[in-house]
Order: sequence, then C-alpha cells, then structure tokens
Amino acid sequence: LASYKSLVGVFTSWQVAGALSRRFGSSSLLKGAGLATVVAYLLEALPGPVLEHAGGRLWTALRGVLPNKLASDPSLLLFALVCYPVSAAAMQITFIALKSRFTEVAPKENTASALAALDVLQSIVGVVAPLSSGFMFEGIPLTSVPLRYAGLEAIVLVIILFAFP
Repeated sequence: LASYKSLVGVFTSWQVAGALSRRFGSSSLLKGAGLATVVAYLLEALPGPVLEHAGGRLWTALRGVLPNKLASDPSLLLFALVCYPVSAAAMQITFIALKSRFTEVAPKENTASALAALDVLQSIVGVVAPLSSGFMFEGIPLTSVPLRYAGLEAIVLVIILFAFP
C-alpha cells in the first residue's frame, strides 16, 4: 500500500495540485482536501452488503473479472479504487496547500524558517498520530474505525474553515 500511496502522491503533486491551486487558491484547496478526506472515510465505512445492493448489476458483472479476494468483498474494491487514492491525494494536496499558504503569509525573510517549522510539525504528527490512534482505537470494532477517522477529519475540517476563511 505504501508504494500505491506514493504513486498517487507523485501523480497528485505532478498533475493535480498545481492546477487546482491556480484555479482555487491554497485556502480553498485545503478546505476541498479536508472534505474529500471526510467523504473517503465515510465511503470506507459503508458495509459490503450496502455496496453490493447499490452496485447491483455492475457488481455482478465485476465479480466475473476480479480476483477472488476483491470479488468477495465490495468494500475492499471501493477502498482500493476510491477511498485510499482519494485520501492519499487529499493528504498530498493538504501538504502542498499548507506549504503554499505558509509562503503566502510568512514574511519573505522568514519563509525558510516557517517552512522548516511546518516540516517539523508534520514530522511530529507523523510520529504521534500512529501512536495515539493505537490508543484511541483500542477495543473498537474494526468496522467502526473509518467512522471515527471521518469524525476526526471533520473536526480538522472545521478548524481549517476557521483558520483559513
């Protein structure tokens, strides 16, 4: 999954982030990436039977061409083809938009220091988030985890909405 996430990140950085930033600006890009992440986690929370019913004939047709593991679980297919790449792309766009926003608001002579501080904060989050999520989600059924992540991302989105009007 890490290679898949990296490929999505490279494509997003190379083809998507710049075009979206030019069109909408960094503040709107942050808000859109936050919303995309919430939607991806909510989709991930949908149970397989709901997806089978919603997909109907499409799912029946896909079962014949998919590997057994994917054919037996529509939620895995949705995760692999929609949720994971959307959340990976949104994360990449968030990082790029935050850096862009920092360079817009930081005094020109302090840009390097501001970007260094942002990198330090992102590194700290990269260390603390997996550790804290282990404690936060201990004992919670695996099927509930995406809804919890969606809730946390919704809180982050509200913070973004207030921080970047």
